[in-house]
Amino acid sequence: MAIDLKLIELIKTKQARYSRAQIVEILKKEGHAEQDVSDSYGELVKRSGSPTAFLGGGVKSMAV
Repeated sequence: MAIDLKLIELIKTKQARYSRAQIVEILKKEGHAEQDVSDSYGELVKRSGSPTAFLGGGVKSMAV
C-alpha cells in the first residue's frame, strides 16, 4: 500500500469536479500507478470521514 501525500493533495484539488473513477483516470494519464491513486484516495476518505468533508460538510449545489 503506497500512500503518497502529493497524490492526496492532487486528489483534493480534483474532487470537487470529478468522480473517483475520473480522478483515477486523470492521474493514471499523468503517470501515477492506479494502485497508488486508489490507496491515496482511500487514505483521504479514511482521514476526513468522507470524500467531500474538506469542502465544508458536503457538496453544494451548483445553483447555490
